[in-house]
Amino acid sequence: MRDSVFVENNIYTQRIDSLKIFTDRESIDWALKVLNNKKELQEIASVISNLKEEPIFVLGVTPDTIFLVLTPLLIFAAGYVFSYFGKKRNARNEAISIRNMVSLWVELHKSIISDQISNLDSFIAGLKSLDHIDDFPLIIKTINLHKLREIPFTKLLNVFVINVVGDENEIRKSFYNMVSPLEYLSVANSQLKTHYNKFTNGVDKLRKEYNSQLMGIEEHRVTILRKYLNPESKLNDFANQVDDVSKVFFESIGKKEVGIDVWNEGLFLKLKEVAQVEISKSREEDVQILLSRIERIQIVIREWKSWKDGYGQVFIALKNRMDISYDTLSSETLALSEKPLVGLIKFDLHSN
Repeated sequence: MRDSVFVENNIYTQRIDSLKIFTDRESIDWALKVLNNKKELQEIASVISNLKEEPIFVLGVTPDTIFLVLTPLLIFAAGYVFSYFGKKRNARNEAISIRNMVSLWVELHKSIISDQISNLDSFIAGLKSLDHIDDFPLIIKTINLHKLREIPFTKLLNVFVINVVGDENEIRKSFYNMVSPLEYLSVANSQLKTHYNKFTNGVDKLRKEYNSQLMGIEEHRVTILRKYLNPESKLNDFANQVDDVSKVFFESIGKKEVGIDVWNEGLFLKLKEVAQVEISKSREEDVQILLSRIERIQIVIREWKSWKDGYGQVFIALKNRMDISYDTLSSETLALSEKPLVGLIKFDLHSN
């Protein structure tokens, strides 16, 4: 009998060992009694079930509610952070690209600017050596630095000033020294063409006036010789002097092409002296006409020399400014491009 009870108790103990650790005989007896009473067992199971399903509140809010609210907020925050740093990374890459592109574009124009300066040297030397009224060819190279002006100024400011590490005053000064010559070199081509066109247009007018007066002098010289080169004419002495001056000059030059200074000193000045002497003795119209044409052609010669020398100085100034501007642009662009960028770009370059 005792063995039977022991076995039965052992079985009951195994059936409830997952719910309670029994440490004394009284607890075991109570557990056995409960197990034999199905109604009490169901009540205990119901209480345990209710305890498991009872929600836990934190400040009056269940964990499930907190989870449902915080999850989208955390996802949004994570997305915003990734987006923010992604934009900063893209802005930094763009800043580096702009710096590299500007530096490369400036460097590629080194030979172009050098060739243009060489062309201007040749033009200035050729212009100075001209001994007749004519223009001189100027080869104008294509300078595409104006393409850099298509980059918005605010982007250049962000790339070369705001997001650069270094002394602020030094950076701003270098930026100004970079932008100013860039502005000039962007329009240097158009300035060269404008001044050259003005020069050639002026030359055309002076050349036409010179040729017109030269033909008039020659026609009137021939008229004087035809009308007065005879012993019976009162202007015979004058006509003989005109003829002598003309023969000496044309024999000296032969078939050579000579400059306006040779014409002026060898013919015009000597004819003018003869005419002035004659005009002091008589007021003959033919003498006055010849003197008037000679004085007019000498005015054209002076205008030509002034025109040539003046534009020579203009092109010297353009050449020097182009040379200095490019050297400054190149050195300042290189200096700014070598400075490190800040860790996080301060402005969104895409918004400018």
